[in-house]
Amino acid sequence: MGDTPAKLLTKLHQLSSGTVIDEKGEYRIIDRSKADYVRDYFKGRKIAVFYVFKSELAMLKEVFPELDGIPRRVPSITG
Repeated sequence: MGDTPAKLLTKLHQLSSGTVIDEKGEYRIIDRSKADYVRDYFKGRKIAVFYVFKSELAMLKEVFPELDGIPRRVPSITG
């Protein structure tokens, strides 16, 4: 439910990534097309994929079975 601007923004972010967290706190993957596109377009190349929600990680693991799921810190470019 997006009953406040912050909740609405979060829900829109979830939907645009292809996942949604329902009111019970359970996530649902509703569309894998963005992950499929990334997999196909960047095939054979090293890439970094950033995600925000645990449900996005679950979807990425389905599309990229070789993903080890170990988060890695990106070095700062500002110093």
